[in-house]
Amino acid sequence: MAAFLRPSDLARIPFTSCSISETGHLLLQVVAPKETRGKRSIIKPLSIHPHAEDFELCPVQCFKALRARPIHSKLSVKSNNINQPLSASTMS
Repeated sequence: MAAFLRPSDLARIPFTSCSISETGHLLLQVVAPKETRGKRSIIKPLSIHPHAEDFELCPVQCFKALRARPIHSKLSVKSNNINQPLSASTMS
């Protein structure tokens, strides 16, 4: 995920846009990325496959654990304080 998106795009993933599909994929939407089309912001959809072999490395399981916590406004949160969103500069 980080290889294809800028840190500032990763910081723009709202928690409310994240869901898990019927096939077990994590579905995300980058809202208001820097790129525009015709001077209009676009929404970048993103699908992440579950890690079939290692449960502990599975990003879908990580999202499920985060979803079990109180609702956040951002997907990326600080590991030592999950109530604070992670900034783009910290991600980079």
